[in-house]
Amino acid sequence: MNLPRRIPLSTCLTLFLGNRLTLIGFISGSFLAVFSWSFIPLMDTSFIRFYAELNTTSGVIVKAEEIYQAAPFSAKWANIYEFVDNDKKSQVGYAFTTQFALPINKEVSVEYVKGAPEYSRIPHVRSTLLGHYFWCILLLFLPGLVFILLGFKKSACDYMLLRKGELTQAKFVSKRETNFMVNDKVIYELIFEYTDSEYNTFNKIFKTTHLSGFMDDELRIIFNASRPEKSVLLDDLSVPITVKHSGHCFTVGGVFPFKAVFILFLCVAPHYWLYPLL
Repeated sequence: MNLPRRIPLSTCLTLFLGNRLTLIGFISGSFLAVFSWSFIPLMDTSFIRFYAELNTTSGVIVKAEEIYQAAPFSAKWANIYEFVDNDKKSQVGYAFTTQFALPINKEVSVEYVKGAPEYSRIPHVRSTLLGHYFWCILLLFLPGLVFILLGFKKSACDYMLLRKGELTQAKFVSKRETNFMVNDKVIYELIFEYTDSEYNTFNKIFKTTHLSGFMDDELRIIFNASRPEKSVLLDDLSVPITVKHSGHCFTVGGVFPFKAVFILFLCVAPHYWLYPLL
């Protein structure tokens, strides 16, 4: 048996991008991220721009307008101020308040980025409708990211098993209904038994909503020779596996993951379209 085995690039892509957890992560993360893109333009990003060298001057409030509250806890007043930069040019800025408008003709302290006076602020006053704490909206990315990381971790383990694992037969032992359902289908817990090269017996627990094909007398399984308890059923992989008639060696078939790539395209394309609108 030639180890490590060579895994085609198309198979690697299918293994990582076609993983169920990974696809769930991309789909859920993409859907929830739409809400994040809606709020990001309204959030205060001054803390990023104002890490640069700042100039301080004085300005004056020239106008205050009551605005429609686009989101909960958003600012209620838009205060327009004017100031003169170091080049003696008049500049205009906006400050947003929640409780009351700043008095007209009130003198205020103004900070602006050196060499870029279009980026200015009144210290301790919002520069946009939403405050800094609204950056927690980015936590909407977290569920999808968790699924993606779990999917990549599972795919990495499967990849190493394909590269260096030993192939054997797993015998179906028993099944058990769980208390969980997916799409109104009961999740079953199937137990398979297999033996390593030293005739030690191990169990593989596999959960599924459909039983056809998994309750055959024997299924092929690949396990880590140094840690035989680490294993995966070939029928549970996201890539097609071709097993040679000898039963001890197998080749990994390579099919480009068109379905997985198409789903990822559908997840990414809307954000590419939304970004220029921000």
